[in-house]
Amino acid sequence: MHNRYLLSNTLGRQRFADELVDYLIRLGVEYLFGMPAESVNSLIHAASKRSEIRVISTRHETAAALMAVGYAKASGRLGVCFGTAGPGATNLVAGAYEAFLGRIPLLAISGQVPLASIGREAFQEIDSEALFKPCTSSSVQIHNPSQFERFARSAVRAVHESTACHVAIPGDVLYAPIGAAGAGLVVPKLPLAGVPSKEELRALAEFCESDDLAIVLSCADGTYNALAQELSKRIGCPLHDVRESGVIPARDVLVLGRSSPLLKHRVHGYANLLELTDRRRTAQQVPYLRQIVCDVEATLHTILDSQPEPGDTQPEAVFTDLDDVPGFSSLAGVPGAALPLGIGAALAGTAQTTVVTDHAHLSQFVADLSSLASAAADLTVVCSDSAEKLSGIAQLNEAFALRTDIVALPRDTTSARVEAPPGERSLAERLDADLGAPVQISEFCAQVLPAFATAQRSANAQAPSMNASALRKSGSQSSGTVATSPAALLLQLNGIYDAALDRARILVVTVESQEWLIDPSRVLEEVAVARYVVDDAATAAATLRQACAATTAPGTGVVHLQVRPGALAAPWSEIDSAHVQFAALRPTAPDESALAEAIDALRDAKRVAIVAGRGAAGCSELLSALSEALNCRVHLTMGGDSVVGDPGLRAHGRVGGSGDLRAFHSVAKADVLLLVGVSNRGSAFDLGATGRTVVVNVDPNAMLRLAEDDICVLGDATATLEAMVGALGGTTAQRPTRSPRTPRRSRRAERAPLRASSLTKAINEELVRFDGSCTLCADVGVNTLWVYRYITSMTHSIWSASFGTMGFAVPAAIAVATNRTDCQLAIAVAGDGGTSVTLSQIQSAAGIDKPVVFVVVNNSALAAIKFESEIMGWPDRGSAIPDIDFARYAASVGIASRRVDTLGDFRAAFTQAISAPRPFLIDARCVLNDAPVQAGKKHWRQVIGFFVAWSKEGRVAGGASFREVLRAVLRGKLYEKGLGRE
Repeated sequence: MHNRYLLSNTLGRQRFADELVDYLIRLGVEYLFGMPAESVNSLIHAASKRSEIRVISTRHETAAALMAVGYAKASGRLGVCFGTAGPGATNLVAGAYEAFLGRIPLLAISGQVPLASIGREAFQEIDSEALFKPCTSSSVQIHNPSQFERFARSAVRAVHESTACHVAIPGDVLYAPIGAAGAGLVVPKLPLAGVPSKEELRALAEFCESDDLAIVLSCADGTYNALAQELSKRIGCPLHDVRESGVIPARDVLVLGRSSPLLKHRVHGYANLLELTDRRRTAQQVPYLRQIVCDVEATLHTILDSQPEPGDTQPEAVFTDLDDVPGFSSLAGVPGAALPLGIGAALAGTAQTTVVTDHAHLSQFVADLSSLASAAADLTVVCSDSAEKLSGIAQLNEAFALRTDIVALPRDTTSARVEAPPGERSLAERLDADLGAPVQISEFCAQVLPAFATAQRSANAQAPSMNASALRKSGSQSSGTVATSPAALLLQLNGIYDAALDRARILVVTVESQEWLIDPSRVLEEVAVARYVVDDAATAAATLRQACAATTAPGTGVVHLQVRPGALAAPWSEIDSAHVQFAALRPTAPDESALAEAIDALRDAKRVAIVAGRGAAGCSELLSALSEALNCRVHLTMGGDSVVGDPGLRAHGRVGGSGDLRAFHSVAKADVLLLVGVSNRGSAFDLGATGRTVVVNVDPNAMLRLAEDDICVLGDATATLEAMVGALGGTTAQRPTRSPRTPRRSRRAERAPLRASSLTKAINEELVRFDGSCTLCADVGVNTLWVYRYITSMTHSIWSASFGTMGFAVPAAIAVATNRTDCQLAIAVAGDGGTSVTLSQIQSAAGIDKPVVFVVVNNSALAAIKFESEIMGWPDRGSAIPDIDFARYAASVGIASRRVDTLGDFRAAFTQAISAPRPFLIDARCVLNDAPVQAGKKHWRQVIGFFVAWSKEGRVAGGASFREVLRAVLRGKLYEKGLGRE
């Protein structure tokens, strides 16, 4: 990663991002909500240079999108949210869907991989343009800096039609200089909505004289409730809410307010509709007879010959997650939406804002209480729940340093038992019998499906798919997750994409108790390799069994089981109870001529390096034998580290930008590099090979980038390695591994401020001594780099290698500890950013009777973002995040915890954590400037970019970065030369 336009950026030429920010300011935008990350860092830098606009850094992109929705609803301005390529984009979808249903002006900006990487299976590349289409009015991708007008069109449409639009912009387009053709576009003025003309009022009166009329409220906050009720009473026709279920039987329907897409399922196709709205919409999803664009409230007063109430008191806005509390609730049904919606509305400053929620909903975006504190928004949060659930509220207030304490309101939470329909019971029984692992489900979906009593429940609505992905990566034959609504599916997209791209195939079950507004098959189109539809009770059990069997097959993608409403009403027909397994195809035998050529190249080479990826699963002994025959080392990619469970191989050093520096040079100096099962997504991190390359893979796409004299062996890794070992010699006997030397401990180092690098080394030392099987789950960020480089003594490792899903480690560790009997210790290592994404999931660890350790590498920053910005030549403006006391939060939900800030204290806490059969969280307060030097050749633009950023940051902030990077470079160079320890 380097800045292709470093010179023009340094000279201050207008970039695409600068023009984008300028256009948003001219549209009246005051805030940008989002999470800083690589592909959108230039957007944050551009906004930081303008006083008219402010970036609100959130802990989760879904929360960012919902804050933008709340702000737009309260202010009437355009809400803007942003997220990085891949996981950032998938997290924005649920918030965009909320704006789409509520007809709220929202522009979602997602980053994209660089232009040259699009279509090449680059790290974190997805088709976000297609993903957003079912959930927005418009979704486009920018392909060139000259296409600024395409962005402007989306922004204008979002404002003028009051709807959700999405734009995907590659990172190198955002920071590219923009020409005159893309600058200076006009901002069309939004017309003011007034009272309808006499002709329109006459047409409205005639419409209301229909003898088959119904009125529909198409807004979620009750703005026109009283007026609509009065109109309904006078006319003598029924009044409906767009959120209700069932089809309105009337022939003529008067729609009050901006028509929600939800209306499509509420009216007959032949219905005659008239919409009173303040925003004209050009692309209709419902065939309206006509629209009357007007001030709806004033028009209703005119019809009723009434006067509006005097506005003497400050207006109040209530956002609620509770069905029995009036106020604005999520039309999409996003659990916990009230808090981020309320934060956004409070920033608008147009009304006194209150959020009413319960503990389960508050937990969903609980980390963004820190965003509330840092944004200084005037918001009252009321948590109404049982006394037991409210017992930790005081600690919650302290954990996030809230200016105004959360109001605890006790209430009776007992609910009536709901009887599950026969088909639902059959679905739960068949999944339990055929899936081979407990199905994963959120607490919110479980309330909708009472028959799923044996399913494993997650407190966090995003976690079930991450759990399922982690189980497949840990060796489970199959696993699956359930979603009962579009929102539930959208919230799980990160885990679904992680499983699909990391070859951890899972079953995704969408249960449609009633017709969904969006087709789940369209949402999953990019990642689903098979789709099974269950719509008939007679064939449902057989279809489900086939879907479960397909899930056990190797390969990328997920299996989608779509359960339609018709399959839930009646019990399913019985089928043979014999378990069906996927009939695996015979492994692809390698081409004999290519294999012979590869063997000759390896035999003749003076220096060979072997790199094993995820496709080398089950080949540990063969790899050891081949390395012995060739007198070379085997290095692992992140994906390979997950499937090659050999500590001896792992100790040779992992490769890639995050990997070992000596391993990189070993690979770079090889005459022949043998890649076994390494995917293109893994090769996003340059291996730096200069010699001949031999690729062993079943995927021909993995060979497209090879040079003319490289060798392609298209075939199964096991069969190919067996042939190579047979021809080159070597034995498959497991070689004893030498125990790593225990480093001396310096009393000064033990008392010094804690560093992430020292922390990970300490974990490795303790795992060497741990007597038992251990699984380590690593999250995304700088902490990943330290873990990948230093912790090698675990029995198993689980990574989000191909998608980089933040928040993955916590659910993964809990899922493995709960389901894998061979796991005696589970550890999650995550930064404060990653931990925040799925923070509430630690509640699901309660009751586990083995050590589960959550290590939070807490430096109050997104450290990776800091260094990514600086090497691009931009001073760091977005990495700092508000402090969270994670130990106190853990205590508030009943999890043992400890806060440490020195290496000695961390060792003591970690020893305590792994010694007791219970979950334990360590809030490790680390220094920020602990910079790892990435393996690989440094581009000159990175070096110059860092000096440019350092000069702009100032002596204090920039000096700290400079000293740390210089220290890291010197230590790294000594390590590469074999003159010291890294």
